[in-house]
Amino acid sequence: MLREDIFDSRLSSLFYPLGLFYGFLTRTRLLAYKKGILKRKELPGFVISVGNITLGGTGKTPAVMEIAEWARDKGYRVGILSRGYKGAYKGWGMVSDGKQIRLSPEQAGDEPYLMASRLNDVVVAVSKDRYDAGLRIARAYGIDFFILDDGFQHIRLKRDMDILLLNGKRPFANKRLFPSGPLREPMDH
Repeated sequence: MLREDIFDSRLSSLFYPLGLFYGFLTRTRLLAYKKGILKRKELPGFVISVGNITLGGTGKTPAVMEIAEWARDKGYRVGILSRGYKGAYKGWGMVSDGKQIRLSPEQAGDEPYLMASRLNDVVVAVSKDRYDAGLRIARAYGIDFFILDDGFQHIRLKRDMDILLLNGKRPFANKRLFPSGPLREPMDH
């Protein structure tokens, strides 16, 4: 778990110029997508991103699981796409086909494995390229409802809805960009 008080220290002020540079790069990338210089990819179904704009945990995994259960119970074929943070699997991997778990926690990462083990009839895949993984599971399993776990910064993929989760006690801490603050991107995105 991230200690947010680290961003209140004097040390964080030393990193402020790096945060400005990081912000410039992030804004440039966002603008390139907005102007169509960089093209967004589109999956064949409804896409929800669950994410945050700060470093650290905000309850994304439980939220993803709730949304997946709701959509599954409404009759959608649900697929969760995760980066597989801290997982050893390279490329793309099928954590679960909705019936059987195919990757270990070490391969998939703890959170994708947890979701796969608790969600029946929900496909869970890991890949840095969530578009490719999404196409694969759409073709193989008829997925028509995609959930991007920690996907707010994955702007390469077009979404129908973004859900942002915040830390209720300190939503933006010192309001500075990483590395001098907890923000992953500018708040005006």
